Amino acid sequence: MRTNKELIDSGFLKFQETSGQGGIGAIPMDRANGSNLPYILWNSSNGWDHVIASYSDRFFLPEEVELLKRLFFHPEELKSVIVEPAVLNDPRPYGISLWKGNEESAERPAVYDHIPHSLIKGPWQLKINPAYQFAIRFQASGNHITPEEYLSSLEDAINKLFDDTLALSEKDRKLKYSFYKKPSVEKFFLTMAEQAKRKPRSLIDTPFVAPTIKSDDRWKALFDPALYNAVVYQANGNRLSPGEYAHTIQRNINAAFNPLVYKTDNEKKMETILRSEFKSKPTVQQVFLFMVLAA
Repeated sequence: MRTNKELIDSGFLKFQETSGQGGIGAIPMDRANGSNLPYILWNSSNGWDHVIASYSDRFFLPEEVELLKRLFFHPEELKSVIVEPAVLNDPRPYGISLWKGNEESAERPAVYDHIPHSLIKGPWQLKINPAYQFAIRFQASGNHITPEEYLSSLEDAINKLFDDTLALSEKDRKLKYSFYKKPSVEKFFLTMAEQAKRKPRSLIDTPFVAPTIKSDDRWKALFDPALYNAVVYQANGNRLSPGEYAHTIQRNINAAFNPLVYKTDNEKKMETILRSEFKSKPTVQQVFLFMVLAA
Protein backbone atom coordinates (compact mmCIF):
# COMPACT_ATOMS: atom_id res chain seq x y z
CA MET A 1 0.00 0.00 0.00
CA ARG A 2 1.25 3.48 -0.74
CA THR A 3 2.50 5.58 2.16
CA ASN A 4 0.66 8.67 3.38
CA LYS A 5 3.32 10.84 1.78
CA GLU A 6 2.88 9.10 -1.57
CA LEU A 7 -0.89 9.52 -1.36
CA ILE A 8 -0.68 13.22 -0.50
CA ASP A 9 1.94 13.88 -3.14
CA SER A 10 -0.34 12.33 -5.77
CA GLY A 11 -2.55 15.41 -5.49
CA PHE A 12 -5.79 13.40 -5.62
CA LEU A 13 -6.69 13.63 -1.93
CA LYS A 14 -8.66 16.61 -0.63
CA PHE A 15 -9.65 17.56 2.95
CA GLN A 16 -7.26 14.88 4.15
CA GLU A 17 -6.06 14.16 7.68
CA THR A 18 -3.47 11.49 8.40
CA SER A 19 -2.33 9.62 11.47
CA GLY A 20 0.26 6.85 11.61
CA GLN A 21 -0.29 4.64 8.57
CA GLY A 22 -3.87 5.74 7.94
CA GLY A 23 -6.03 8.71 7.14
CA ILE A 24 -9.34 10.14 5.96
CA GLY A 25 -10.17 12.40 3.04
CA ALA A 26 -12.12 12.86 -0.16
CA ILE A 27 -11.31 12.43 -3.85
CA PRO A 28 -12.94 14.44 -6.70
CA MET A 29 -13.34 11.48 -9.06
CA ASP A 30 -17.08 11.34 -9.82
CA ARG A 31 -17.60 9.95 -13.33
CA ALA A 32 -21.40 10.23 -13.15
CA ASN A 33 -22.14 13.93 -12.59
CA GLY A 34 -18.78 15.38 -11.56
CA SER A 35 -19.87 16.87 -8.21
CA ASN A 36 -20.13 13.93 -5.80
CA LEU A 37 -17.14 13.55 -3.46
CA PRO A 38 -16.49 10.00 -2.24
CA TYR A 39 -15.41 9.62 1.39
CA ILE A 40 -12.13 7.70 1.81
CA LEU A 41 -10.71 6.05 4.94
CA TRP A 42 -7.52 4.02 4.85
CA ASN A 43 -5.41 2.13 7.34
CA SER A 44 -2.40 -0.18 7.30
CA SER A 45 -1.96 -2.21 10.49
CA ASN A 46 -2.23 -5.69 12.02
CA GLY A 47 -1.07 -7.35 8.83
CA TRP A 48 -3.69 -5.74 6.57
CA ASP A 49 -3.90 -2.77 4.20
CA HIS A 50 -7.48 -1.51 4.06
CA VAL A 51 -9.34 1.22 2.17
CA ILE A 52 -13.01 2.15 2.62
CA ALA A 53 -14.45 4.33 -0.13
CA SER A 54 -18.06 5.45 -0.53
CA TYR A 55 -20.37 7.92 -2.20
CA SER A 56 -23.35 9.35 -0.33
CA ASP A 57 -26.03 7.94 -2.64
CA ARG A 58 -24.67 5.59 -5.30
CA PHE A 59 -22.28 2.70 -5.86
CA PHE A 60 -18.93 3.00 -7.60
CA LEU A 61 -18.59 2.46 -11.32
CA PRO A 62 -16.11 -0.28 -12.34
CA GLU A 63 -13.61 2.26 -13.69
CA GLU A 64 -13.80 4.19 -10.40
CA VAL A 65 -12.96 1.03 -8.43
CA GLU A 66 -9.96 0.50 -10.68
CA LEU A 67 -8.84 4.11 -10.13
CA LEU A 68 -9.07 3.65 -6.36
CA LYS A 69 -6.99 0.48 -6.50
CA ARG A 70 -4.30 2.19 -8.56
CA LEU A 71 -4.28 5.25 -6.32
CA PHE A 72 -3.79 3.35 -3.04
CA PHE A 73 -1.73 0.35 -4.14
CA HIS A 74 1.47 -0.12 -6.10
CA PRO A 75 1.20 -1.83 -9.52
CA GLU A 76 2.71 -5.09 -8.27
CA GLU A 77 0.12 -5.26 -5.46
CA LEU A 78 -3.02 -4.88 -7.58
CA LYS A 79 -3.55 -8.59 -8.27
CA SER A 80 -3.64 -9.25 -4.49
CA VAL A 81 -6.31 -6.64 -3.70
CA ILE A 82 -9.69 -8.01 -2.59
CA VAL A 83 -12.76 -5.85 -3.35
CA GLU A 84 -15.84 -6.26 -1.15
CA PRO A 85 -19.09 -4.23 -1.13
CA ALA A 86 -20.51 -2.62 1.99
CA VAL A 87 -23.59 -4.08 3.69
CA LEU A 88 -26.88 -2.32 4.27
CA ASN A 89 -26.38 -1.43 7.93
CA ASP A 90 -22.87 -0.01 7.47
CA PRO A 91 -22.39 3.71 8.25
CA ARG A 92 -21.56 4.09 4.54
CA PRO A 93 -23.87 1.60 2.77
CA TYR A 94 -22.80 2.59 -0.76
CA GLY A 95 -19.15 1.86 -0.07
CA ILE A 96 -16.57 -0.72 -0.93
CA SER A 97 -13.60 -2.12 0.98
CA LEU A 98 -10.25 -2.81 -0.61
CA TRP A 99 -8.19 -5.34 1.36
CA LYS A 100 -4.64 -6.61 0.93
CA GLY A 101 -3.09 -9.01 3.42
CA ASN A 102 0.58 -8.65 4.32
CA GLU A 103 0.88 -11.62 6.68
CA GLU A 104 -0.58 -15.05 5.92
CA SER A 105 -1.32 -15.70 9.59
CA ALA A 106 -3.18 -12.43 10.20
CA GLU A 107 -6.93 -12.80 10.60
CA ARG A 108 -8.84 -10.13 8.71
CA PRO A 109 -10.58 -7.72 11.14
CA ALA A 110 -14.13 -6.38 10.87
CA VAL A 111 -14.46 -3.51 8.38
CA TYR A 112 -15.04 -0.66 10.83
CA ASP A 113 -12.63 -2.04 13.41
CA HIS A 114 -9.81 -1.47 10.93
CA ILE A 115 -9.98 2.31 10.44
CA PRO A 116 -7.85 5.26 11.69
CA HIS A 117 -9.74 5.58 14.99
CA SER A 118 -7.63 8.53 16.19
CA LEU A 119 -9.15 10.66 13.41
CA ILE A 120 -12.77 9.64 14.10
CA LYS A 121 -13.93 11.53 17.20
CA GLY A 122 -17.53 10.33 17.04
CA PRO A 123 -19.68 7.82 15.09
CA TRP A 124 -21.33 10.69 13.19
CA GLN A 125 -18.03 11.35 11.40
CA LEU A 126 -18.32 8.00 9.65
CA LYS A 127 -21.58 9.17 8.05
CA ILE A 128 -20.34 12.56 6.84
CA ASN A 129 -17.60 13.25 4.33
CA PRO A 130 -14.68 15.31 5.77
CA ALA A 131 -15.49 17.97 3.17
CA TYR A 132 -18.80 18.66 4.95
CA GLN A 133 -17.98 17.93 8.59
CA PHE A 134 -17.24 21.57 9.41
CA ALA A 135 -20.63 22.55 7.95
CA ILE A 136 -22.32 19.94 10.17
CA ARG A 137 -20.53 21.30 13.24
CA PHE A 138 -21.56 24.81 12.28
CA GLN A 139 -25.22 23.85 11.83
CA ALA A 140 -25.24 21.95 15.11
CA SER A 141 -23.67 24.90 16.93
CA GLY A 142 -26.21 27.28 15.41
CA ASN A 143 -28.97 25.10 16.82
CA HIS A 144 -27.25 24.61 20.22
CA ILE A 145 -27.04 20.84 19.85
CA THR A 146 -24.28 18.28 19.23
CA PRO A 147 -23.45 17.00 15.73
CA GLU A 148 -24.89 13.61 16.74
CA GLU A 149 -28.18 15.25 17.75
CA TYR A 150 -28.24 17.30 14.56
CA LEU A 151 -27.77 14.25 12.34
CA SER A 152 -30.35 12.37 14.37
CA SER A 153 -32.86 15.14 13.68
CA LEU A 154 -32.12 14.90 9.96
CA GLU A 155 -32.54 11.12 10.04
CA ASP A 156 -35.90 11.59 11.80
CA ALA A 157 -36.94 13.99 9.04
CA ILE A 158 -35.92 11.45 6.37
CA ASN A 159 -37.85 8.65 8.06
CA LYS A 160 -40.99 10.80 8.33
CA LEU A 161 -40.67 11.85 4.71
CA PHE A 162 -40.49 8.21 3.55
CA ASP A 163 -43.06 6.79 5.97
CA ASP A 164 -45.89 5.66 3.68
CA THR A 165 -48.35 5.68 6.59
CA LEU A 166 -48.05 9.45 7.02
CA ALA A 167 -49.86 12.08 4.95
CA LEU A 168 -47.48 14.63 3.46
CA SER A 169 -48.06 18.22 2.47
CA GLU A 170 -47.62 19.16 -1.18
CA LYS A 171 -44.19 20.71 -0.59
CA ASP A 172 -43.06 17.63 1.37
CA ARG A 173 -44.20 15.36 -1.47
CA LYS A 174 -42.19 17.44 -3.93
CA LEU A 175 -39.14 17.09 -1.72
CA LYS A 176 -39.66 13.34 -1.33
CA TYR A 177 -39.94 12.78 -5.07
CA SER A 178 -36.84 14.87 -5.74
CA PHE A 179 -34.98 11.80 -4.43
CA TYR A 180 -35.09 8.67 -6.57
CA LYS A 181 -34.69 6.61 -3.38
CA LYS A 182 -34.49 7.14 0.36
CA PRO A 183 -31.35 9.27 0.79
CA SER A 184 -28.46 8.90 3.18
CA VAL A 185 -28.22 11.58 5.85
CA GLU A 186 -25.27 13.13 3.98
CA LYS A 187 -27.21 13.33 0.71
CA PHE A 188 -30.22 14.78 2.54
CA PHE A 189 -28.06 17.42 4.23
CA LEU A 190 -26.50 18.49 0.92
CA THR A 191 -29.92 18.69 -0.71
CA MET A 192 -31.27 20.83 2.12
CA ALA A 193 -28.20 23.08 1.85
CA GLU A 194 -28.93 23.55 -1.85
CA GLN A 195 -32.59 24.30 -1.10
CA ALA A 196 -31.60 26.79 1.60
CA LYS A 197 -29.53 28.73 -0.92
CA ARG A 198 -32.65 29.45 -2.96
CA LYS A 199 -35.27 29.81 -0.24
CA PRO A 200 -35.46 31.72 3.06
CA ARG A 201 -36.25 28.49 4.93
CA SER A 202 -36.10 24.74 4.46
CA LEU A 203 -38.87 22.92 2.61
CA ILE A 204 -39.64 20.75 5.61
CA ASP A 205 -39.43 21.28 9.35
CA THR A 206 -35.78 20.51 10.09
CA PRO A 207 -33.27 22.44 12.20
CA PHE A 208 -31.30 23.43 9.11
CA VAL A 209 -30.06 27.01 9.32
CA ALA A 210 -30.55 28.76 5.99
CA PRO A 211 -27.82 31.11 4.77
CA THR A 212 -28.62 34.80 4.52
CA ILE A 213 -26.73 36.28 1.57
CA LYS A 214 -27.40 39.96 0.91
CA SER A 215 -24.40 41.03 -1.16
CA ASP A 216 -22.70 40.10 -4.41
CA ASP A 217 -22.93 36.33 -4.82
CA ARG A 218 -19.82 35.87 -6.96
CA TRP A 219 -17.91 34.60 -3.90
CA LYS A 220 -20.09 31.49 -3.90
CA ALA A 221 -18.16 30.10 -6.87
CA LEU A 222 -15.11 29.80 -4.61
CA PHE A 223 -16.74 27.57 -1.97
CA ASP A 224 -18.65 24.32 -1.65
CA PRO A 225 -22.35 25.07 -0.97
CA ALA A 226 -22.10 23.24 2.37
CA LEU A 227 -19.69 25.96 3.54
CA TYR A 228 -21.77 29.03 2.64
CA ASN A 229 -23.12 29.46 6.17
CA ALA A 230 -19.63 29.21 7.64
CA VAL A 231 -18.25 31.82 5.23
CA VAL A 232 -21.06 34.24 6.07
CA TYR A 233 -20.47 33.67 9.78
CA GLN A 234 -16.73 34.35 9.51
CA ALA A 235 -17.30 37.39 7.29
CA ASN A 236 -19.77 38.87 9.77
CA GLY A 237 -17.27 38.31 12.58
CA ASN A 238 -14.73 40.35 10.63
CA ARG A 239 -17.32 43.03 9.75
CA LEU A 240 -16.98 42.25 6.06
CA SER A 241 -19.32 41.07 3.36
CA PRO A 242 -18.72 37.48 2.17
CA GLY A 243 -17.31 38.87 -1.07
CA GLU A 244 -14.88 41.17 0.74
CA TYR A 245 -13.86 38.33 3.07
CA ALA A 246 -13.15 35.97 0.15
CA HIS A 247 -11.23 38.75 -1.63
CA THR A 248 -9.06 39.26 1.47
CA ILE A 249 -8.17 35.57 1.51
CA GLN A 250 -7.38 35.63 -2.22
CA ARG A 251 -5.18 38.70 -1.77
CA ASN A 252 -3.17 36.91 0.95
CA ILE A 253 -2.77 33.85 -1.28
CA ASN A 254 -1.56 35.93 -4.21
CA ALA A 255 0.93 37.77 -2.00
CA ALA A 256 2.24 34.54 -0.48
CA PHE A 257 2.85 32.76 -3.79
CA ASN A 258 4.04 35.72 -5.88
CA PRO A 259 7.87 35.81 -5.69
CA LEU A 260 7.85 39.47 -6.66
CA VAL A 261 5.69 40.37 -3.65
CA TYR A 262 6.49 37.82 -0.95
CA LYS A 263 8.95 38.82 1.79
CA THR A 264 10.37 36.56 4.51
CA ASP A 265 11.03 39.23 7.13
CA ASN A 266 7.95 38.57 9.27
CA GLU A 267 7.14 35.04 10.51
CA LYS A 268 3.71 36.11 11.75
CA LYS A 269 2.53 37.42 8.41
CA MET A 270 -0.31 35.44 6.84
CA GLU A 271 1.73 35.10 3.64
CA THR A 272 4.54 33.33 5.53
CA ILE A 273 2.08 31.05 7.33
CA LEU A 274 0.45 30.06 4.06
CA ARG A 275 3.78 29.25 2.42
CA SER A 276 4.72 27.04 5.36
CA GLU A 277 1.39 25.17 5.34
CA PHE A 278 0.87 24.70 1.60
CA LYS A 279 3.42 23.28 -0.82
CA SER A 280 1.68 24.87 -3.80
CA LYS A 281 -0.75 27.73 -4.30
CA PRO A 282 -4.01 26.76 -2.52
CA THR A 283 -7.57 27.68 -3.34
CA VAL A 284 -9.57 30.22 -1.33
CA GLN A 285 -11.63 27.36 0.13
CA GLN A 286 -8.55 25.44 1.27
CA VAL A 287 -7.16 28.51 3.05
CA PHE A 288 -10.56 29.24 4.59
CA LEU A 289 -10.79 25.72 6.05
CA PHE A 290 -7.21 25.95 7.32
CA MET A 291 -7.89 29.31 9.02
CA VAL A 292 -11.08 28.07 10.69
CA LEU A 293 -9.64 24.77 11.91
CA ALA A 294 -6.45 26.45 13.12
CA ALA A 295 -8.32 29.13 15.08
